[in-house]
Formats: sequence, structure tokens, C-alpha cells
Amino acid sequence: MSVQFPRIFRQTSPMRSFVSSFTCLLALFGVAAAAHGQGAWTLTTADFQSQRVDLDSITAAEILVAPGTRQRSSPPEHIPFTRLLVLQRSERLAPVAAAPFIVNLNGGDSAAGQPLGVDAEKLSWMTPSLGKISLPLKNVGAIVRAGAAARSAPTTRQTDDAVELLNGDSLRGIIATLDATTITIQQPGGEKTPVPLESVLRITFASTAPPAGASGASAARPRGFRVSMTDGSAITCSRVQLARGADQPLQIVVASDPANTRSIPLAGVAAIEQVNGPVIWLSSIEPAESISNPMFDLPWPARMDRAVDGSPIRFGDRVFAHGIGVHSYSRLMFNIDTDFKSFRTQYAVAGDWSYANVNVRIKLDGKLVHEKTGFRSGQLAPPVQIDVSGHKQLILEVDYGQNYDVQDRFNWIEPAFLR
Repeated sequence: MSVQFPRIFRQTSPMRSFVSSFTCLLALFGVAAAAHGQGAWTLTTADFQSQRVDLDSITAAEILVAPGTRQRSSPPEHIPFTRLLVLQRSERLAPVAAAPFIVNLNGGDSAAGQPLGVDAEKLSWMTPSLGKISLPLKNVGAIVRAGAAARSAPTTRQTDDAVELLNGDSLRGIIATLDATTITIQQPGGEKTPVPLESVLRITFASTAPPAGASGASAARPRGFRVSMTDGSAITCSRVQLARGADQPLQIVVASDPANTRSIPLAGVAAIEQVNGPVIWLSSIEPAESISNPMFDLPWPARMDRAVDGSPIRFGDRVFAHGIGVHSYSRLMFNIDTDFKSFRTQYAVAGDWSYANVNVRIKLDGKLVHEKTGFRSGQLAPPVQIDVSGHKQLILEVDYGQNYDVQDRFNWIEPAFLR
């Protein structure tokens, strides 16, 4: 795109220069106003409809937004939390200075920063966005060096702690101490080995609970808000609040520490997603049954919020935060809570695989309610929405197609129960 500079740079008359300059300023103002009118945020409601908006404020029960095309004198629109799915920046924000590590918590939260120490079964963690926070060790899954390859949650419980080093070596045992500079691991023979934190790639903690998504009735899981920040953190909060007015910070209450209220500059917030609200992602629920049975290859366990090979779930230029990656043959069964009214999903082959060919089935209590045979790559299935009222079990099945199991990597995209 070429840029044409205004002719004022070639004018000699002061008056003509002033008029031209004023005209340019008006034009630039119009461009800025138009950009602002597009809405700085994208609001997605529980019906999966999205619109660009400007954020006005957040109260204890609702979010107030102004449609991006509204007139400045128009009142804000009230969106109750019963309708809110996610509010995210329309444009990607520049990340803040990188933190050395990311701590991944069971349940999907993460926090960029570095460890300060461990005391009374709690990890003290320093973050760029929240400052010092305290995390129950029972909720900590791993501490990973920033930029390390992502991994899916393990499909079986890990019975000991593991430390992987940048040089490829690893140690297993029990983590005895951890602070800002050193981690000490006690190995099975009783020997304690100190390791400089600067040489660590990944620390994986022994499992104290089932590794898959949260289990149990959805009613037992309170509603919360996952706040994603530009430093790479994503923290679930029991409450979020934003006062009306320019430059007001977002007030949050961290769910792991209800007595701890924090303020975050809104400029550092990338998204606010409601958790356990009107939409429950299947990737946050532990399956009642998970079967992976390729015809020729080794099993490919289902991965939550990742493709089956560990890469992000995507179709074309779109990347989806929620989904389940599988490989044929795959069968996933989920129990249906009584407050779930419908199930919604899209699906696609994960990648451009010329031989991929699968048969897709969705069943309720063993009865077929949706089927697509000979499904190939390059297609994004339109949304499938199914009434699940009164039913007890949902089954998602990806079967061999015309080419057996060759290249049959498959993504369930944004599968969710709706209340």
C-alpha cells in the first residue's frame, strides 16, 4: 500500500498550508473515530453470536457494553451473566515482557512468572500482572519454561515428581525444596539433588486427583470468570468488576484465594471468559468413557483443548480455544447433568490430510441422533445442536472411513452443553 503525503508539504502559502493541515487532521480524526467505532472488544453470547463492542463497565450481575457502531449518546446495552460466554479483545495486544516460567494448574489456569518458595503446601508465585500469589500445591500440574512445547494433560496419574533439564537429562522422585533459584529433588534412594532453576525445562508434579477435566455435577462447580492477560496468565476468578470511566482497573477476586482482591490495568487484559456459566465446554468435563483404537497405529488418546498431536485446534485461519482432538477409532462418553438442555458442536479433520476419511456419529443413550459418513479434510461442519433434555449419556464417535484409519486426525470444535 503506497502512502500519498498531503500537498501541504509543497505549498508556499501559509493560509493554504493551514487549510490543508486542518483538512488532514479532520481526515485522520475520521479514521480514528471509524476504528474506534468498530469496537475494541468482541462479545460472544451464549447463543454463539458475536459482535464488536466497546466495554462500559461490569457489575455483580451483568456486563455493560456499547455496540461498536452506536452513537456516543446511546445508553449501554445490559448483558446479564446468564447470556455471557466470552469478551475478548478484537485486536491482539502486544505481550508484556516475557516471564521465565509458566505454572499450569489443574483445571486449565496458568500464570506466567517465577517461583518464590513453597510453604504449608502452597506455592508462592510472582507474576508480572498480579504480583505475588499463593497457589495450593494440590492444584499445580507443572511448571514449564516459557516457550517450551505444549503438552496435553496425562491420561493416567503420575505417581512421582519429575524434573526435565534443558540438556535432555531428567530426575524423578519427590520435590524437597523449591525457591527462586534452586529446586531440590529427593530421588528414590533418598539422595537429595539440588538443581539450578536456570537449567530446568519442565517440572511435573505427581497427580493428587484424576488428571482429566473436572468431574461431578456441574451444579457443584461454581460460576467463575477466567481472565486472560497479556503476560500469558489465565486465572479463574470468583468475581470481576469494572467501574465506569476511563482508565479504571479491572477488580478481580482470585478463586484460589477468595480473600485476595487484585486490581489489573484493563490494558493488560486480553479476555474475560465465563466458566461454568450458560455454556459448559466438554473439554472441562471428565469423560465417563474414553476409547482410542486405531486400526494399525499405537493408540492416540483424546486431548482436551488441543489437537490429537498436541497442536492448537484450528481450521483455516481460525484458532479455537476449546475442543477435543481424537484419532479414529474414537469413542467418548459424557454424563448429562439434569440442568443441561442442549449439546452443540462443530467438527473438522485436523489438518490438510488427503487420505483422511471418517464417519462421524453422535448418540444419546445409545441412539443415533447425528451421522456424517465419508467426512474429509477441508470441511468445517456447520453447527450441530441437539436437545439433550431427559437424556443421561452423550456419545461422540469417530469411526474408520474409506481409508481405514490413515491420517484420521479429527477435532471436535467447541463441543459444549448449554443450560
